[in-house]
Amino acid sequence: MGAMSRPPLDALDVSRIRQIDESMRGHVEELLRSTAAGADRGRLLQRLKGLDSDMHHHFEMEEQGGFLDGALAHDPRLSAMAADLLRQHPMLSHDLKQLITTVENAPAEPAWRATFAEQLHGFINRLVEHERAENRLVQDAYHDDIGEVD
Repeated sequence: MGAMSRPPLDALDVSRIRQIDESMRGHVEELLRSTAAGADRGRLLQRLKGLDSDMHHHFEMEEQGGFLDGALAHDPRLSAMAADLLRQHPMLSHDLKQLITTVENAPAEPAWRATFAEQLHGFINRLVEHERAENRLVQDAYHDDIGEVD
């Protein structure tokens, strides 16, 4: 997390984050459909590379754009959780690049598809959990515990 010297996110930043998130969801949904339907490698690569590009921009906005800074300013106790989430970015990026390499180097016979489908599902589960954890962090920063109001 950078210092609080960055300006807070404005509506344009938030709109861009939402746009990237929506594009990422579209790539994930299409990857799942395409994998289940046995789509050709070109289509899978197109979606994987699109997801890779979107994920790169998404992570960049979080790391450099101050996405979590407002939440941490409100509740600094969450900084360890935020740091852990940011440390996951390179691992998720690496895993996605491995999937791209798998498809690029796949043999002509379809035997690779079952392993790829398993790896893809595992990656998507990790990515979804990562995004949920980031959303929980932001929500937790601004959420007043109901038990504290008596």
